[in-house]
Amino acid sequence: TTQWKRYGDNCICVSGMKEQKLTKCNTVMKYSTVAFGKKLRHQKTIYRSKGKTVNCKRLLLQNISGGLCMIVGKKTELVLQNPNLIITDGSGSEKECDGVKEYKGSGYVILFLGRLQRQTCVSKYFWGKEKTHVVRDCKSNIIKGNSSHFGSSGKYFSFGNRANYGLIENSSITQYAPKKFASIKASKTSQQDAGYMEKIVGRELELGILYLSTIIPNLKLYIAPVLSVANEIQKDIGSCNIKELECSNSGLWNCSLCISCQTEQLHTENDFTYTVINTPAQADNGQDVNFLFQLQDKLTVGIQLLPGFSFVFSGKYLTHRQSINDETVNNGEFVNIASYGNQRLYNHIKSTIKRTYG
Repeated sequence: TTQWKRYGDNCICVSGMKEQKLTKCNTVMKYSTVAFGKKLRHQKTIYRSKGKTVNCKRLLLQNISGGLCMIVGKKTELVLQNPNLIITDGSGSEKECDGVKEYKGSGYVILFLGRLQRQTCVSKYFWGKEKTHVVRDCKSNIIKGNSSHFGSSGKYFSFGNRANYGLIENSSITQYAPKKFASIKASKTSQQDAGYMEKIVGRELELGILYLSTIIPNLKLYIAPVLSVANEIQKDIGSCNIKELECSNSGLWNCSLCISCQTEQLHTENDFTYTVINTPAQADNGQDVNFLFQLQDKLTVGIQLLPGFSFVFSGKYLTHRQSINDETVNNGEFVNIASYGNQRLYNHIKSTIKRTYG
């Protein structure tokens, strides 16, 4: 309740949740009522992306108090839609009643939380072709040709834990590997560079989480608590092959460096937790990249991915896509860093723990 009083004017409140199945693999979420907080500055923006016209209300982050914006939904609706949903009080404020601690919630759940960092807080590691060529040389792009993932394009280089269909010592968890070469020396260099880049990428995400934690103090505990528990269980039952990353202290267990990436189709994803995205400092500032949330058929909220903007969001309850303005596609590279709330990884971790206990 305290947080709601403090930040309510920076929120877009949505209610009247409606699911709509577009295809066998794509269900979108819309809301009948959308209300903008009085501190949210925005303007109508029109541009072309992949040859299609985009109409959106783009939030003017630099003109919003604290650079802070949220999208919140009603707890009652979310729980009705998914009775197994775990909702945690974000403030930690509590009162004791008959020896039992109780929380007084606002009734709203955060579906999106974003904040534009002060430039003094942004990493001084400027991303562009000079830096990304190191990643290209030591990691493989996981997006191939015509991706089936809602028309994704661009280059994705991933680090950390991933689900594995085979078993490695009773574990179905493995890690994204560096490139291997015929030369032993080249393979060793590739492995060293991949380790170095994993630390840099992880640190960028950690900076974003730390900045968002000034709004929600325990945020890192809410992003992927199941994975954190799984790591603790390893100490008791032995290795499940889950490896720690540079960003694991922020609750993240994999991450991807995304170069000039976008998705063509608006979509939702059946993730088990929040997705985290951070836009680091850019060597090239030529591409106009926006993250879009379609809240109603005729209302799309756009957020320009400016350097220093970090956010978490529910891929399950917000229809979304990343979009590049066609007029700026050839103006250098755009880099952002993401960690996805991957349900497949979560399910494989559960299965691995069960096998290990058995």
